[in-house]
Amino acid sequence: GNTDQPVQTSKIGLGRREYQSLQHRHHSQRSKCRPPKGMYLTQEDVVAVSCSPNAANTILRQLDMELISLKRQVQNAKQVNSALKQKMEGGIEEFKPPE
Repeated sequence: GNTDQPVQTSKIGLGRREYQSLQHRHHSQRSKCRPPKGMYLTQEDVVAVSCSPNAANTILRQLDMELISLKRQVQNAKQVNSALKQKMEGGIEEFKPPE
């Protein structure tokens, strides 16, 4: 007899983890030529970093300094905002004309 049971695919026998690792193996070719999620590379950047032994260090040092500078600006802006907020919380009573 012919029973109406669905044909089992190999996917069903595998637990979620094994299936994911199979998928991962399947996509491993693609991941070799693609940077991680959130990282965007241009040909220009890759060439700049790889053109000489010290190029990468020099570029990274410059970027680090730029990052530190920007973080300082953010921190400074936060302090200014905080000071302004405290001033505002003092209220406007002192600025009201006497009645």
